This record gives sequence, structure tokens and C-alpha cells, in this order.
Amino acid sequence: MKKNIFKQSYFLGMSMGICISILIGIIFFSFNKNTSKERLGLINENVSLKSQLIEKDTKIEELNRSINDLKTKNTAKNEIEKTDNEKVVLDIRQDMSNSQIADLLVENGIYAHKNDILFIMEILNFDRYRYSEVLEKYGYISSSYELNKALKQIENSQYGVTDALYSNNLVKDKNSFMKLLYLFDINNKIKYGQKKFNKNSSLREVCDILIS
Repeated sequence: MKKNIFKQSYFLGMSMGICISILIGIIFFSFNKNTSKERLGLINENVSLKSQLIEKDTKIEELNRSINDLKTKNTAKNEIEKTDNEKVVLDIRQDMSNSQIADLLVENGIYAHKNDILFIMEILNFDRYRYSEVLEKYGYISSSYELNKALKQIENSQYGVTDALYSNNLVKDKNSFMKLLYLFDINNKIKYGQKKFNKNSSLREVCDILIS
């Protein structure tokens, strides 16, 4: 009887031990499984956070590049404006030839095209009265006085003359023709001395300073 009780107790103990071991195993594996899921979730969150940080850094770099490009463009623009507004004082002497004056203007960055300056200076230096007298002397015209009087009348009525020629299709560009009349005005002659020019001036600006 005692022997049977002992056997029963022994098997009962073993059964309980096995059950407890199984229960502990289930709890352990369940805990590990949950821990693995949490760990995997944390890893995924970490990866996502790193991706967001990288994307943010990339956008910041792009923004900085855009700002630097804008600063560079503004600096270049300011330098150009500074150069354009820079004034240069030149001594235009009466003993200088047209070519020397043109070279002086080109070399100092006032105007880039020498031939244009030479053309303007030839017009400004043209002595209409003297040449009209020569033409009359050699029989090319009948009266230099009447010619100069007519030309003077044209100068005094530039707008009316230009409009009349334009309306009869004899002039295609009124502004260009007005500029030509302006240059041929007998009162517009080169005045020598110290002249203050803007760098990168227009041809009209150069002309205005030369006759002022």
C-alpha cells in the first residue's frame, strides 16, 4: 500500500514538474516573442527617424545652396551695378586726335566700340559753315547762306520735319532720325577739358558729356 502511494506521489511530482517546466517554457517564449516584437518595432522607428533626419538634412543643404546661389547672384549684380555707376574723370584735350580720344574712352571702360565714337566725333566736329562756303566756292551749291539758313530751320523744327518725313515713308525710324538731327546741330560741338563719364555709358551719354 505504502509502495503504491509512493509511486503515485512520484508520478504526481514528475507530472507537476513537467507541467511547471512547460508553463515556464510557454511564459519564456511568449515573453521573448513580445520582446522581439517590441525590439523590431523600436528598430523600425529608429530607421524611420534616421530617414527623416537624413531627408531633413538634405533639404537644409539644398536650402543653404539656394541661399548661397542667391547671395552669389546678388553680389555679382551689385558688382555690375557698382561698375556701371562708377565714374571716371578724363582729360579731353584739344590737341588730341579723334582716334586718341576714342582710345581713351574705350581703354577706361566708358564705351566699348571705338568706331561708333569716331563716327560721332566726325559728326560733332563737322564745320557746316566752312564746308558750305567751300561747296559754294567750287560751284556745288549756289548759296551757302541760304543752305545754312534752311538747315538751321530744320534744326529748329526737328519734330515737325521728322513727322513729315515719317508720314511720307521717307523715314522708317523717327527716333534714329531725331538723334541724327541732334548730332548735326551746329551748336553741338565737342567741348574740351575735364569730363566725368560713367563706365559702360551709352553712345548718347558719351555724346552728351562730350558736348557739355
